[in-house]
Amino acid sequence: MTNLCLNAKIVPTAAWTVTFAAADWESSGTFDKDISNTSLNTAPAHNMDVPGWTACVMHFACATANADDCTGTATTAIKFPKDRATLAAGKAVKVTAFVSTNLWYGETPATYGAEGTATVIIHADCAQIVAVTAPADAALAVEAGMSYDQAAAFTHTKSATWTQAGLCGELTVASGDSAAWVTWAAGSAKIVVPAGAKAGTEVVTLTRSYPTGGAGTANTAASTATGAMKLTLTVAGAAGAAGGTSGVADVAGTAAAVVAGVLGGTVFAAAFLPSPPTPSAPAAAGGAAPADLE
Repeated sequence: MTNLCLNAKIVPTAAWTVTFAAADWESSGTFDKDISNTSLNTAPAHNMDVPGWTACVMHFACATANADDCTGTATTAIKFPKDRATLAAGKAVKVTAFVSTNLWYGETPATYGAEGTATVIIHADCAQIVAVTAPADAALAVEAGMSYDQAAAFTHTKSATWTQAGLCGELTVASGDSAAWVTWAAGSAKIVVPAGAKAGTEVVTLTRSYPTGGAGTANTAASTATGAMKLTLTVAGAAGAAGGTSGVADVAGTAAAVVAGVLGGTVFAAAFLPSPPTPSAPAAAGGAAPADLE
């Protein structure tokens, strides 16, 4: 007798999706979701499925891209690590469904396996965040009217396994006299220096906290940990300021003064020069010789 589960070209239902009920975070173990928890439990689950035929068993394998979020491989249940907390909306995890022992799947998984999306919701225990690591303080030379980006990635006790941004009310606040110059987003501080900023040094502090408790049934406490990064912003002096480079107007003014001085000196000197002698009129024809020739 031919073993269809082994030899037949069985293709599971394509693009299947399922959202699992929320669970509370735990430090170890897995949440196991069987075939009965997925849309694949609705016949037909594959191209050769018929009502009442249950000879072939569906298995699951985690997609390589999100292997850390899913540990079920070649088993009848999808296994999600309990220590990987998610946002309230959950986290989409790619999982491949296939028929156990099928030789065609073994040769060409992309054709005889069906990748689906399993959305898992694991409520964080925010009190587990006991330390926040801030980026090193940074000092920047800036100019009025310019903008800058400074790396500012914060981490916390659970960053390695709680990979979604925004967990536990993630909050980054800028403080200081020039706090309005700085905004934080996606691991970077955006610094926008106003066009009218005066020369000098401004200090802005970025503080990270997680003030919201988890949404689980038991682990609802918030974290009290914080971390801070200091940005020292030195605004360059305006053109023509003391110690700076003279501006165009300064050069033009200096040149005008020099020219005026030269012209004024010339006029002044001319006033004290002796008058040139008045030439004598030439003698008339046949008249007496000029007196100075006598």
